[in-house]
Amino acid sequence: EESNNLVTEMRESLEKGCKTGNCGQSIIQDMFRGVHTLKANSTMMLFEGMASLSRTLEQLLNCLRNNFKEVTDIDRFSKIIREYLDYVKNELDAIYQGKCHDAPCDDIKSEVKSYLTDLTGTLKKNGTQIKKNDEKKPSKNKIQRYYIPSAGSVPARSDDKNEKSKDGINDESEKP
Repeated sequence: EESNNLVTEMRESLEKGCKTGNCGQSIIQDMFRGVHTLKANSTMMLFEGMASLSRTLEQLLNCLRNNFKEVTDIDRFSKIIREYLDYVKNELDAIYQGKCHDAPCDDIKSEVKSYLTDLTGTLKKNGTQIKKNDEKKPSKNKIQRYYIPSAGSVPARSDDKNEKSKDGINDESEKP
């Protein structure tokens, strides 16, 4: 449901930008946030086709948001975004109906990669230094923690055996 709502919001934002002929940073940011969330949702649910396409489109949007004030080729941009949104919508519909999903999306990915290549080529031609992702990458030594609802909760332990918990109960008394 969240993904369907995102697709609708992204489509409305894109249409607004196309109508006014101005796909500036606010539209680019809307698209980036939506694609980023769809990527996370599809990755979490193991929908690899949707996740892969979202990662590719996220690279394009990241290039636009970091290096351009607005989209200059609105027709090409809107065509790619519409194809992406149509693909995601079709995948979501298939999932809801219990049908097979992960339809091929290589043609859309090729279009996105071609557009990204053209944009980076334009930046290089103009002598502009290409700004990469402005988000911090996680460190390789970072511990990942997963929430598993069925595992129950584990009470926090303290090194001080006499320290009382928030309830006023000694940690020692909580041991099985």
